[in-house]
Amino acid sequence: MEIDVEILDQYGKLQNDTIKFSILSFLKHMAMAGQGFMPTVQNYTRMIGLFFHYVEYLSLDALRESRLSEPPSERQDPTEKSQFSSIVGKAIADLLARRISGARVTLNYEGAMVANGNKIKGRRPDLYCIGQEYQFAVEAKGYEVGAISPSNMNKHKDQSRQGPLQVNFTVASVSYNLYHAMKAKYYDPHNDNVHFNTKLNQTLLNIYYRGLFEYLRKDGLPVEAGKVGERECFFIRIIGPNTPYPIVIDEHFVLCLVLQSSFQSLTIPEAHNEFPVFPETQIENEWAFLDTDGVGLALLSLDNTSMTKLRRRFYLDS
Repeated sequence: MEIDVEILDQYGKLQNDTIKFSILSFLKHMAMAGQGFMPTVQNYTRMIGLFFHYVEYLSLDALRESRLSEPPSERQDPTEKSQFSSIVGKAIADLLARRISGARVTLNYEGAMVANGNKIKGRRPDLYCIGQEYQFAVEAKGYEVGAISPSNMNKHKDQSRQGPLQVNFTVASVSYNLYHAMKAKYYDPHNDNVHFNTKLNQTLLNIYYRGLFEYLRKDGLPVEAGKVGERECFFIRIIGPNTPYPIVIDEHFVLCLVLQSSFQSLTIPEAHNEFPVFPETQIENEWAFLDTDGVGLALLSLDNTSMTKLRRRFYLDS
């Protein structure tokens, strides 16, 4: 998959780029970005249900062409389509925040507000993003329309600046033309510089990883150890044989949630005096995707079936 992105930096310089990503990467961003206050095993059914509910928008043929599909005319619902476009807008914003601005972990903005002791009120952006030495906010939108006007971008840029949390900068990420050939505008207005909020960010990371590593203890989800690249990981079977959702994606493979094992230490409050060092890059290969936060998806073979078959079936490198 790929998306054409128009990038406006803090100095007013405009440039265009085409960002490539795998289908597994897209699905991970869609499942995680802004879903609930924090990821937790209680959201497991919701995460799986998201894909089943919107399955007619996720045709593999369409995704290989970097677009969303649409249900047959007799099942089209404009409200549902708008809701799914919004979810995809957050997914793409999550992807771009990592690729362009260096985010390592992205969180629901309201969840960060709650952790900081703020009341949920007033205008605010969608995502709170933690980089290695800075934090920033993103207003994320997704539309089916074929173009976004400058006045609309100004409105979204203004929205990105709202909210009580101190950030180094804010971004408006607006995805559009989602059902034909995905495009995005990623505009970065510069804010007054602020200090890195180590205390809040460490608190958020502790909540984030505590919720994720609850999956290791959920009954009915088989767990095994392995590697993605050189990184030691846990592979938690979430869809396929011997899981709560024994749906056959492909008779030879099972879908796994991947958690980088080194991040398990972040589930212990105040285990680190220094802020953790995150990987700078994502890992994508023919069977797995591992993000900068140590979270990803993988398709594991049940019978040593060749990965060539997997590539033909899912086109994970497209």
